[in-house]
Amino acid sequence: MKLFFYGDKKKESILLIPPGGLDERCFSHVLPFLQDEYIIIAVLNGSVLNENSTLINRRIEASNIIDMLAARSINEIKVMSGISYGASVALEVLMMRKLKINRTVLDGGAFARYGWLMRTCNFVGTTLLVRGIKRNPEKSTMYASLGKEIDEASRDIFIQMSKESLKNLIQDSMNGTIMPKGAIQAEDHLVITYGSKDGYRDGIKSLKKAGYPFKSMIIAHYGHCQYFALNPEKYAELLLGKDH
Repeated sequence: MKLFFYGDKKKESILLIPPGGLDERCFSHVLPFLQDEYIIIAVLNGSVLNENSTLINRRIEASNIIDMLAARSINEIKVMSGISYGASVALEVLMMRKLKINRTVLDGGAFARYGWLMRTCNFVGTTLLVRGIKRNPEKSTMYASLGKEIDEASRDIFIQMSKESLKNLIQDSMNGTIMPKGAIQAEDHLVITYGSKDGYRDGIKSLKKAGYPFKSMIIAHYGHCQYFALNPEKYAELLLGKDH
């Protein structure tokens, strides 16, 4: 895992967590709209270029983020945002209650637990995609729907990602989030976004079943994490609470 920092550390902090298989570059289109903030990007294990690390699961990743921030005496976050699997990690960070987090925005989070058939199809499909990227990176793709820059960055990561990290990423994306009663409170100001075509949007049902207070946004005609990827200015406004 690696933390990347942008801006003046004297300003309020925004913590961004990319998906598994992407690094700090996936937020490059959002950063110009957050220039008045101190940005921290936490790239997950297995997704840091030229680093031999292994992703295990969302809870371990969340603990690592908290520990690395504590080592830098960062104990309060103005806004935290996670994308896809990064949203699952971010929710764990929030529930661990070791950081003061004033607002959390999660896009395309894999919160629901899926059955055997869905898990098997997802594992086989993703494994084949990554195998294609490693064999022929110029013609294979993983995140084409999120734009050329993000897609190219993902190829770099998946080419070097270990088999163990990939297996753990795929499996943990389907495992769902354990949601203890009362772990999320109204003062957490939790916002959940999904595209209307996002297969992970069942996460909303899981959050509702747990009784968690949150605001949800379903963006018509969008797929997985396309709102964040294709509307950086609007997404930045959402992070800062300017979406009202």
